[in-house]
Amino acid sequence: MIFDTKKVYLLLGSNLGDREQLIEDAIKQIANEIGEVFIRSSVYETEAWEMKISLLF
Repeated sequence: MIFDTKKVYLLLGSNLGDREQLIEDAIKQIANEIGEVFIRSSVYETEAWEMKISLLF
């Protein structure tokens, strides 16, 4: 069987609970259900835009 493979660039984010663990769980689920995740970037935290709260996202 021949598969037609494509590159996909997917950005994930979370702002609830253990954010890094939620992203890690999402990557594992993607690998299990869709296919191998070849490259991952670092995790970045940023301040909220146009919100008057001091949470990091």
